[in-house]
Amino acid sequence: MESDQLFNWLVRLHVEHNLPIVAPHINDGKADFVEEGDIGYDHRTPNDVKRFLIVANGDTLVEKLTTSEMIEDPEKLKFTSVPRYDDFHTYFNKHRGDGAYIAHLNDARIARVMEIANGHPKGLSASYSELPEHFIALDKSVGNEECGNKTRLAMRIPRLPILANDNVHTFQIKGTLHGELGMGIVTHFHRGGMEMFYLDYDPNSDGPFIDEAKGIIGVHERYTYDGSKYTLTEKKQVGLEEYIV
Repeated sequence: MESDQLFNWLVRLHVEHNLPIVAPHINDGKADFVEEGDIGYDHRTPNDVKRFLIVANGDTLVEKLTTSEMIEDPEKLKFTSVPRYDDFHTYFNKHRGDGAYIAHLNDARIARVMEIANGHPKGLSASYSELPEHFIALDKSVGNEECGNKTRLAMRIPRLPILANDNVHTFQIKGTLHGELGMGIVTHFHRGGMEMFYLDYDPNSDGPFIDEAKGIIGVHERYTYDGSKYTLTEKKQVGLEEYIV
């Protein structure tokens, strides 16, 4: 399994599982459960929406995270093989879909962990100002300092010195409401940059659409990271077919 493939799978799960839960609530670009002050937070996110963090590398991640005391009791981890999207989808249908997971990309295995500690070496604190201004809220109304614990982990873990040579990737389906559609975003962080997928409302678009009847489009952005900031290198409107490979 490649890291790009895993990101594709998260986007598919977000669109195929989460969007149908929220879509019946959406009219004219706004979910009826979104109230003033909700964007940028997750307290009104429907319970059935899957939101989680995946930390992934080749096959050394458990050893490295145990050594750095970020996870405990590695012998209790129960890995499941997910070589295809259908396996991945089935796995998360059997789980609540919240929390944190470890994936070994070399043999396409995944396991849930009870907790990943949020400690980090001095000087490795997540710098929220580096993130795109619309990362937390599409309309930029909420600052990135409101990032939750899982997002802080997603930013920091690929930069940990102990993982410097391990090509670590973190992936997240966020429960935080990114905009009035009442949906979160999908993210992928690595040492060289990040990418994100989010939904927006544009009924007058020429397409492609994620849900044309609701006027919902998908946006995919890619960024490079130079140690001090993320720089946008690509932004495009996408349909779900781009992620079915």
